Amino acid sequence: MSESQSVSLADLDEFVKASEELGWLNRLGGDEVSDLKADSRRINSGDLFIALEGHSVDGHDYVADAFERGAAGAIIRADRANDFRHLDKRLLVADDTRRIAGPLASMLKGHPSRKMTVVGVAGTNGKTTMT
Repeated sequence: MSESQSVSLADLDEFVKASEELGWLNRLGGDEVSDLKADSRRINSGDLFIALEGHSVDGHDYVADAFERGAAGAIIRADRANDFRHLDKRLLVADDTRRIAGPLASMLKGHPSRKMTVVGVAGTNGKTTMT
């Protein structure tokens, strides 16, 4: 697993500007962002919490807990923005938090896939023995 690197607010701003799916609800100054986490119990100071909706648990129910544990900000679904406007915290909104999670994690980890060599093996026979 790739080590996290701190990302400045300016770098995060550039990512937000380049994204068609992400925008600021509250853009407050402050610390750099060090990692992306979907489990509020694992938040460390400087992490960005992403609220993902599951079958039985909705991450939006844990946004306040993430901030209590030191989250530098949170990403919430745009249709839930009114539930969090009262917070004086750094908040990003996305139409689909699950879809933005991968690209954002890649940026925070320094785009590790750019350092990989990928080779495709095509054909009918021999793929199992070659790979």
